[in-house]
Amino acid sequence: MGQWSELPSDLLNAIDAQFVYADKVRVHAVCESWYSRLPKMPNHKLQQLPWLLQAVNNKETSHELFNLREEKFYPIDLPEVIGRFYKGSSNGWVVMGAGEGSIYAKSPDIYVIDPLRRVQIQLPPRNTFPDVEGYCADRSGEEYSLLTEGGIYFFDANHVHLNLLEKVITSSIPSSDDCVAVAIYGELGTVAWCTRNHEKWTPLHLDVNGPFEDLIFIKNVLYVVSCQGYLLQVENIGENPKVTIVAPLLAKHMYAGLGIPHRMFLVECSDGSLNMVGRFMYDNVTFGFKVYKLDLTNSTWLAVDNIGGDIFFLGMNYSLSISSSDLPRYEGNRIYFTDDSWVFLYERERNIRGDSNRVDSDIGVFNLDDGSIERLPCIPRSLWPPPIWVKAPRYH
Repeated sequence: MGQWSELPSDLLNAIDAQFVYADKVRVHAVCESWYSRLPKMPNHKLQQLPWLLQAVNNKETSHELFNLREEKFYPIDLPEVIGRFYKGSSNGWVVMGAGEGSIYAKSPDIYVIDPLRRVQIQLPPRNTFPDVEGYCADRSGEEYSLLTEGGIYFFDANHVHLNLLEKVITSSIPSSDDCVAVAIYGELGTVAWCTRNHEKWTPLHLDVNGPFEDLIFIKNVLYVVSCQGYLLQVENIGENPKVTIVAPLLAKHMYAGLGIPHRMFLVECSDGSLNMVGRFMYDNVTFGFKVYKLDLTNSTWLAVDNIGGDIFFLGMNYSLSISSSDLPRYEGNRIYFTDDSWVFLYERERNIRGDSNRVDSDIGVFNLDDGSIERLPCIPRSLWPPPIWVKAPRYH
């Protein structure tokens, strides 16, 4: 046999027929020849469950994908991203930025990668964002000069790459011609966009001040939420974007006595409604969530106690929601969450590496019925860098 890619189709189909869904995904990702000749992936709700991607860096592999349905880890070798940090995930692809303490720490490069097929696409680097006044890789500790609210200041590349690139999402599969990437960046949590063919990031001028905390695309329209609950709709991202304020800031009494939320997330429910989720933390650890549903008639947020049997997946990823119907062993009204802020993560990571004051990663399942939190089963208590939810890929 000359090449694995040349296996006869009947033999290839016979091999594929023996596998469960998770293994079918891996078989489809072996090479383009197999991908094009294998049968279409089964369309079942179980395949909607996202996977958790985590770095392990052991002798056998660099990363693992945790399959929730099977509660099983699948080794996946990604030498291209060792030492890089996750900056988002959308449509089955993961955004990678520089990694503190690694050979990539000073590199401004940003990539999106399909973790199963190991296809990667480069986006414009961090030194092309609108807040960058100057960049010099040889100016150790002061590589960046950034425009801030107080003027222009020098910053260390580690700080800029780790803390001043918050989250990146894409409108569609990054390999598609019409894909748009949108990022939250800088000290003021502002928003910029690009395509893979652009040489730099373009500022997205919004009608209210940030910092902005989450982004989501619904039917090719971008929605952006601020830390205060302002919701903005952006149509026609490009030369003439149309920005509309959809909902005003959230009244403080709607925090339900939990204090100020650490972060706001945007999630589209399985019924098509748009929800905002506040994450509440104490001493860098999550203790609760509050969900608000968008009332389009009155252009306001309504506090809700349940999410109608849906399951939310929140973190650095593009926020996801799936229905618990037809998902055995998975109860609705739950929020599966991972770490989401590099500012807090870096502080926690220094404790994790030390011998004292050890702090666990902030990963778990929040029950909206009774407000309880459980650890996510099978996941190590201390992970660095923290894992990220990845939408289950659908090949074919």
